[in-house]
Amino acid sequence: MAKALSVSVNFLYPGIMLKGDAYTEQGEKVQPGFVPFTDEKIAELKARGITTIYYTPHPEPTRFPGSEPIIPQETINKGLEIAKEVERRLKENAPLPVREINTLIDEFVEKVVALQGNTLNLAELRDYDDYTYTHSLNVALLSLLMGKKLSYTEDQLKILGVGGMLHDIGKVKIPKEILNKPDRLTPQEFDIMKRHPVYGFEIVKDTYSRFVQSIVLYHHEKINGSGYPLGKKNNEMGEFAQIASLCDVFDAITSARSYKPAQPFWYALLCIYREQGKSFSPRLAQIFLKELPQYFGNTPIFSKGSFVLLNTGEIAYVPEDSRTLWPQVWLLINSRKEISQRKVILDLSLEENRMIERQIFDEKLTATLQKIVERYLDKPEKPKDWNLK
Repeated sequence: MAKALSVSVNFLYPGIMLKGDAYTEQGEKVQPGFVPFTDEKIAELKARGITTIYYTPHPEPTRFPGSEPIIPQETINKGLEIAKEVERRLKENAPLPVREINTLIDEFVEKVVALQGNTLNLAELRDYDDYTYTHSLNVALLSLLMGKKLSYTEDQLKILGVGGMLHDIGKVKIPKEILNKPDRLTPQEFDIMKRHPVYGFEIVKDTYSRFVQSIVLYHHEKINGSGYPLGKKNNEMGEFAQIASLCDVFDAITSARSYKPAQPFWYALLCIYREQGKSFSPRLAQIFLKELPQYFGNTPIFSKGSFVLLNTGEIAYVPEDSRTLWPQVWLLINSRKEISQRKVILDLSLEENRMIERQIFDEKLTATLQKIVERYLDKPEKPKDWNLK
């Protein structure tokens, strides 16, 4: 049975969707699950003096018919138990369960190579204490799918899988009060946190190959040299570590922690897009952005009915659930803030200079935009010049 998770109202943001109905401590339902919070709803909670809400995670509602998991759930569950065993042994100064880790990754590789399903069923957080375990599995799974898209051999995939699963293993030596601190770390605390790749390297150096070691040691490096612990850049990191770095950032952003709610997929993907050439190799980032989202479960990147702001200042409507960062949209308002007088359809995958900047959740604005959409639906060829005040 999943535990109820808490979220500080101060950490809510427009667009966040909790995977379960949200309640106050007194049991009052304040927001349905899988429905985006708006500025107005967040302001209402704060005005009522509600500081914390609670929800129990439930499976996502099916949005894409025929979704089949790539990895069986029993294999995911076994992976979580092995991840917990890894931590337990390290705390007891016992050897790593190498055989169990390798067997698990062999199973993951077999399923990813076959790619018989169309959904990468990432491990779901059920309790904040499970983050370490779900994150390690998810980075392994995402890394394997990236390797599959790069036509890696099975041996190379096994390196990616083991490295992904063990990339944060050094955090076992970081004090819990720093790992789970709800506020920004002090410079001194961040210096301690930055030691975990080195601690991890020390743990795996006598057990796993130099390629796995490189993932553990370099997964926080950036291609521009601004990462840690060694300031490696570009090919000095190696491609294995660059892949793990991408997958680590994506899963960290889209996972809930005790001190922050999960961000939506589109937000994480845009973060990766903006960090091309700085944190991430543009080539690898583009493969991640264009190839992996189609496997991200039943949750669309942008849901049907979403309103989005483009980087050009234009506002558009998403007419169908989308599994891409570049969907087909209807242009509603141009960069001069003028309403389009006819339904203009844009395929953002074919637009060199246009992309989505963010999703729009302001209730007053979305109500106005919905009027435009309704007029397009009524008279798509000759919409009127409406007064929207």
